[in-house]
Amino acid sequence: PRRAVRPAQRPGLSENVASEPAYEEVRASLERRLLTILESEADPRLTEQPCRVEYEPYAGKVPRVWFEAAAEEQTLLNPPRDP
Repeated sequence: PRRAVRPAQRPGLSENVASEPAYEEVRASLERRLLTILESEADPRLTEQPCRVEYEPYAGKVPRVWFEAAAEEQTLLNPPRDP
């Protein structure tokens, strides 16, 4: 999943609670922390379009249909920023 929160205090660690309202604050806080780190490191997933780590040789052999869907998702979820 694109987002996942798995609380340690709950049984069944594979349970994803990211969409549960009770965990919204936790999820939002973790997302902010992650984005802060990715931005400070100039992570290519935020700074490049298309992102080089989503393609060969970084991602290995990937079907062409995946590339097309990934490019569309990149544009929707990470629109180009004005310089």
